[in-house]
Amino acid sequence: MEKASESLQWFLDLVGEEEARILIFLKELWPKIVGSGLARHTAPEALSEGVLTVRVPPGVWRAQLLDVRPQMVAATNRYWNRTIVKEIQLREDDQESIL
Repeated sequence: MEKASESLQWFLDLVGEEEARILIFLKELWPKIVGSGLARHTAPEALSEGVLTVRVPPGVWRAQLLDVRPQMVAATNRYWNRTIVKEIQLREDDQESIL
């Protein structure tokens, strides 16, 4: 049974490492993925188990971005040509402009 748990941990570590590498690229390519206008007010912050956390300004921007999350998920996955993001969570940031 130890071997199965070791294999599972190896797999989980591998997935975590892959998501860390993907996040690095997401941060760099974000303006190309979502467009420069949206990228000025959003920033990928974390990726875990297919959930991408994106920083957004508080208030009106956050409210508007709630409605476009499905398009952001689709654009991200289309850019990578595979499903890497299943859901986007928005985290408010105090700054009006993220970048």
